[in-house]
Amino acid sequence: MSLRRRRGTERNRGTPTGVPGIDVDETGYLVVSKDRPIPMSTTMFGPGGARQTYFRQEALESALWTFGEDELASAVKSGLAREQVERIGSRHAQLVGTRDPARASGEGYAVDQAFAMAAVEVLEGRGRPLARKRRRSR
Repeated sequence: MSLRRRRGTERNRGTPTGVPGIDVDETGYLVVSKDRPIPMSTTMFGPGGARQTYFRQEALESALWTFGEDELASAVKSGLAREQVERIGSRHAQLVGTRDPARASGEGYAVDQAFAMAAVEVLEGRGRPLARKRRRSR
């Protein structure tokens, strides 16, 4: 059994992505094999600097819970529309590459923080500060 996600470029069809357990099939979809270990998320870089993050639902749920967004975590658990998933992935990829003003080093946002911020922006229609500035411990 495989999980298929649309991949944008014609030239990538039928080629491996370089990520264990994730390949692009002949129709241009990402194929995630259930029998191989897969990462919680993978950011792909395409032609012209286009970026997209592909992620597991658990990664997004965990990020939202970690930053105190319990209601949105429950909404994600209920399922998202394909367009929402794609928009969250795209926005996440942008945020990871954007300077985080809270980091003196000038690095981008942390992966889990970027997931939570992207989900808030897409699911609520506008960006806002997360409920927690620091991660909640398990």
